[in-house]
Amino acid sequence: MIHDEIKKERLSGKLDRESTNSLMEMFKRFSKKFKDDGECVIIDEIQESYKIYNMIRQFAREFETHFIMTGSYLGRVVMQKEFWSPMGDVDFLEIKPLSFVEFINAINLTEVYEALDLYGESEKSNYELIYNKYKDYCIVGGYPEIVCEYVKNGIENTDDLFRKSLRVFCEESARYFDGDILTARMFEDCINAIVEMLANNKKGFRAGSYTEELQQIIVKQYSSNINKENCNRDLQWFYTSKFVKDCDKLVEFDFTNIKKRQRYFLADVGMANYVMKKSNVLLSEANGVLNETFVYQCLLYM
Repeated sequence: MIHDEIKKERLSGKLDRESTNSLMEMFKRFSKKFKDDGECVIIDEIQESYKIYNMIRQFAREFETHFIMTGSYLGRVVMQKEFWSPMGDVDFLEIKPLSFVEFINAINLTEVYEALDLYGESEKSNYELIYNKYKDYCIVGGYPEIVCEYVKNGIENTDDLFRKSLRVFCEESARYFDGDILTARMFEDCINAIVEMLANNKKGFRAGSYTEELQQIIVKQYSSNINKENCNRDLQWFYTSKFVKDCDKLVEFDFTNIKKRQRYFLADVGMANYVMKKSNVLLSEANGVLNETFVYQCLLYM
């Protein structure tokens, strides 16, 4: 690693400690074209190296260059003791699935959509067009790769991309719990149970809590070797990785009586549709869940 080579040269005296900026030297050796100016440098997979992650403060304070650090599931890795939190030098940006408005923009229908009259005075064909695109959005969702496939080739091959995305997410999730009992299959079972609860549980929990009911569904239909603790850890991981979002319950509009995290929604409506279809949720129930998920996401990102 270039950084380790520079460190050895500084210790041996080959590089002058006073006049040599180690990070600047590292970038110059990596690319002779590098100049410290106002341009941007993107460093990907930042979660794979705590050494680079811990230098974020130096990047922010010692360079004119702007650095964009990208990485998956930072919520898990930064809890490890090797990772330091550089508060005050970092702005965080959460990349979300495309909203319906962004989806409409991606398929070049923004002008038609924004011109729709809320009181029914627009052309009927325009309402039907946007409604049909809403139904497509409930299948395609907002993951950029899947939206691109839809734009290029239609809706037919999107299931293959959802299958791949779900498998990768579950396998990578299990990898971040290396040596633990949490497996890729266990994550997938938990996701299936979450959408089943959305489809079936409208009035409240039969069990004492969300986690207990989730565990009962998983034990009954998927796997008998998962306990309440593992369900809790699964849910916390889904929430931290932004794969799901939670919702509190306000009881009879009494703001002193709020029950926390009473429902969980998948962050992408297209993924929710795929999982329900894979789990054989009835179409009538699935449509209700998709509409509810869509409204939840609209309210969440207002």
